[in-house]
Amino acid sequence: MKSILSILLCFYAFLATVNAQERADSFRIIFLEGKVPLVVAHRGLHQQYPENSSTSIKATINDKIPILELDVRETKDGNLVVLHDKRLNRTTTGKGKVKKHSLASVQQLNLLHHDSITNEKVLSFKEALELAKNEILIDIDFKPNSECSLKKALQTIKEVGVAKQVLFYVYDDYELIDAIHAFDSEILVMPRAHSAKDVATLLKRNDIHVIHIDASFYSEALVAKMHAKGIRVWSNVLVELDEDGVEENINFETLLPKGVDVIQTDYPIELLEYLEEN
Repeated sequence: MKSILSILLCFYAFLATVNAQERADSFRIIFLEGKVPLVVAHRGLHQQYPENSSTSIKATINDKIPILELDVRETKDGNLVVLHDKRLNRTTTGKGKVKKHSLASVQQLNLLHHDSITNEKVLSFKEALELAKNEILIDIDFKPNSECSLKKALQTIKEVGVAKQVLFYVYDDYELIDAIHAFDSEILVMPRAHSAKDVATLLKRNDIHVIHIDASFYSEALVAKMHAKGIRVWSNVLVELDEDGVEENINFETLLPKGVDVIQTDYPIELLEYLEEN
């Protein structure tokens, strides 16, 4: 039997031989078939590079990680940028809330990496999508909560031409699923379930292909119900910090729940290696 990593490497080798449209279609196939676990790079390869940076995105692609997670926020003048936090302080040379700054002022800042100033700049949402186009699946963790900002995001996805690569993360408002699919039915929506009851509600739909669950209500029986309907099970395996703020040893053997087949982690390369070995 081919190993998981071998399958993924063969898949990427195939993508290099076909045109852009065929590549986009193939991304969806490997995700929807559900034959192998897929690894998600949480904020890109942010252990090595500034999170959500162009270098981090390119490295994620080059290291054959199947899915890239991007965090999206809105600036004062209504533009979308790729930043995780509400405030600029932790990840850039700026201060204050992203929402209080214009796109131009935000893009003058430098990104930080482990508190060191880098030459990397904040990406607009469009710039990030263009880097990922035809290269990788894109999990969009969308932070703004207005109808106008959602419309801008969807229009940008359509303009760049990455709808078939997108997994759009929906936190609580499941009505957004209908709104996103009404705009473009090709976009895959990933709702967050906060309980087994939420999963049961989502299983009644016919337009969901992946559901984000967590350990608070995980069970193998629940996962089996999701798989029976052809739904992929997404879970975070994010390393916790100890009381001194230091990352504890990574132990994927104890961290990985059985049956979860899309796994978001801060250590995607290490997880791929673990899956290859086990």
